[in-house]
Amino acid sequence: MAEVLGAVIVEDPELQKDIIELLQERDEQSRVDRASGQDGMVLKAVLWHCHQSDQRQVFVREIAATANRIYSEEGESLKITNETVGHVLKNLGLYTRRLGNAGRGLVLDNATQARAHELGYASEVLPGSDGVSACGHCHNQQLLQTQDVVQEVQVVKVWRDI
Repeated sequence: MAEVLGAVIVEDPELQKDIIELLQERDEQSRVDRASGQDGMVLKAVLWHCHQSDQRQVFVREIAATANRIYSEEGESLKITNETVGHVLKNLGLYTRRLGNAGRGLVLDNATQARAHELGYASEVLPGSDGVSACGHCHNQQLLQTQDVVQEVQVVKVWRDI
């Protein structure tokens, strides 16, 4: 966005640079907020469960417990309830269903896992390359990310040539 805003200022490269620097700090804060907010924590928890090879379904209460564990590991004292997790999942487009008498949860089928990974990519909460490379969904998202970076570099080159 900073590059687009700066592009209209054609005669002042210093002002263009200042705009980019100004918005870069805000961008970093937005990224942190997305990753550490409720949506980000729930996505991290869902992705953690997606990467457990023996899981075909996960209860909302398990996602909440995992999100709370992640909060704790990151030094946060926040707690998220099962009900809040259910609402977050619904708002993200990950719809729970009744999994027998034990409660509601997600069926971790291919479509659900793909959606969770897409959301994780968009929210920048996909796990790093620490042993998750075996996950085809992570691999696909990393390929998309690489393509996005290549396209961004090409756009910057075009703007610099103008």
